Amino acid sequence: MYMGRLFSILSIMLLVAIQSSATGYDLTRKKAERFFSSGEWASASAMYELMLAERPIVSSTYGHAIVSASLRADTLDQMRLLEQAMHHSIPFDSIMESVHKVSLGCAHIQAYEKFLLLAKKEYPWLGRAIDRYLLDYYASRHNGAMMVHYSSLILNGLPDDINYLSLLAKGYMADNDISAATAVYNRIIQLDPDNYDALLAIGNYSYDISQNCSDPETIRKEMSRARTCLQHAYTLKPTPFVAQLLKNL
Repeated sequence: MYMGRLFSILSIMLLVAIQSSATGYDLTRKKAERFFSSGEWASASAMYELMLAERPIVSSTYGHAIVSASLRADTLDQMRLLEQAMHHSIPFDSIMESVHKVSLGCAHIQAYEKFLLLAKKEYPWLGRAIDRYLLDYYASRHNGAMMVHYSSLILNGLPDDINYLSLLAKGYMADNDISAATAVYNRIIQLDPDNYDALLAIGNYSYDISQNCSDPETIRKEMSRARTCLQHAYTLKPTPFVAQLLKNL
């Protein structure tokens, strides 16, 4: 009977300790959120450090902590946090996604870019993985020059990857290099004859040339090319826009 009472008392004490710990963590989290939302980055960092000391496997906490460190321009702390997260077996993708989400949510997306560039510099062995994140980032910002740069880097190892070829072409288009974009789209059609976006791009380009050229032979050649590409695109995905272009031809 004595042992039973002792076990009950110990169980109650354990439950109280757990509840107290959870309450303390929640209070720290609320303080961290308040400091973060008000832009008090140093105070926010201190609170996130306490949270990570208690629960070091929560990827969202690392996202907030890294962004806070970035906005304090503390490069050493950012890399320490990245190392800590990887040490606790948090997937690299989860870390990147968390930093991106937090940066975007607090309207400081440049913190994400700076973190990626810093991580690539400090950890060259992560370079190829980070290049993909940088490419996605610059594509979302419609930065043509950087899209061309990073898609070209990735294509050095994956020369026939349709996804990265498409991003390369879009980068050239965003940079107003239509000739280079067209060359890439032609390459995509060689690899994937049913690629709708490439067919539409080449069809539109040839159509525009035929409408703004005075040379009869060039007009005939470009109209024929536009018709071939647009007809194929229309069979894949019939739309009023493509139908109108074909009607004009």
